Amino acid sequence: MKSKTVFPGIYVRLIRETAQGTWLMMNDTMIREGDRSGKLLHEWIVPGFRHAWKAVRLPNGRTLASAGYGAFMVELDTAGAVVRKFAAKEQLPATVNANFYAMFQLLPSGHIVLANWQAHGPGHGASGVQLFELDEKGAIVWQWGDPKIMSSLQGVLVLDGLDISKLHDERTGVMAPLANP
Repeated sequence: MKSKTVFPGIYVRLIRETAQGTWLMMNDTMIREGDRSGKLLHEWIVPGFRHAWKAVRLPNGRTLASAGYGAFMVELDTAGAVVRKFAAKEQLPATVNANFYAMFQLLPSGHIVLANWQAHGPGHGASGVQLFELDEKGAIVWQWGDPKIMSSLQGVLVLDGLDISKLHDERTGVMAPLANP
């Protein structure tokens, strides 16, 4: 049986399912959460979001999200209030050139690996740090970029520590094997 659910939204990017079976949808300046019937449960406008990219629900009920051109990470409480805003342009070295925070992956350690997209087209590989890892406080602990082999990254998937013979998802925030694939 096929079904169709329609939600309102503009500039919808990644949609992630939560452990509760709802969906977190990035809609330009906000995060929307909806259920399978199409009912909107939450709509959280986050100051500074501009083409926001990804959100995941954490085990503590909070939501972690990347702000797109806002170039920061944010953690929201269950009511949608900002608990912490981190890794913003003004908090990082200028050489990072925080431009567009796209895909990220929350690691079991609590660290976050983040793609910092620089621009469309060739020649942007040296314009900033393309990929970096943040510790729990938002400090960069690792970074990578190679302008000889890439121009700009928007996606990241860390395979270290994963059993790649199994399907994984992020319903609980951290990438984990599916119980019933």
